Amino acid sequence: MTYETAYDSKDLDILKLLAENPQLSQAEIGKQLGVAVGTVNWRLKRLVSDGFLRTVPGEGRKLNYFVTESGTALSRQLYTEFVDRSFSAYRTIKKQMQDFLDRCEADHFTTIQLYGDGDAAEICRLIAVSRGLKIVSSGGEQDPIISVNGLQISINFPEKKVSAQPLDGRNKENQDD
Repeated sequence: MTYETAYDSKDLDILKLLAENPQLSQAEIGKQLGVAVGTVNWRLKRLVSDGFLRTVPGEGRKLNYFVTESGTALSRQLYTEFVDRSFSAYRTIKKQMQDFLDRCEADHFTTIQLYGDGDAAEICRLIAVSRGLKIVSSGGEQDPIISVNGLQISINFPEKKVSAQPLDGRNKENQDD
């Protein structure tokens, strides 16, 4: 069964946490996921009303949340969508980085500077190393600089230095004749 409503990775995280520990409080879920308790409350109410969670009274006023069969199916769907998006992002990053490195290799660069954090930057590092390029932390103006910001990748090539030649084709040394 495919669910068309707008569930996302936070819902998947909530379902995963509650599958492991149905007694988690809303505050504990919010703390683990880094979201406000109000957000957790809203998502839990929606998951319960749509039949993905069922509640059982716990101690005091506390509720225990149990993932239903439909909730398990939703978890699988959300996980599959997450993996599909992740691999799509990986393929996009890999293609863009390979194109940049093709240009670097065509211009005979053997070292690059690579700046950025996160998974996308790590993918770029792995691709560069697998292609035999050396990554340096600073190389002055002679190395291409690849910057990774989130899923955005950019490259700046150093300006090529062209030696000045007289327009008439004579060597500089022979100009004093």
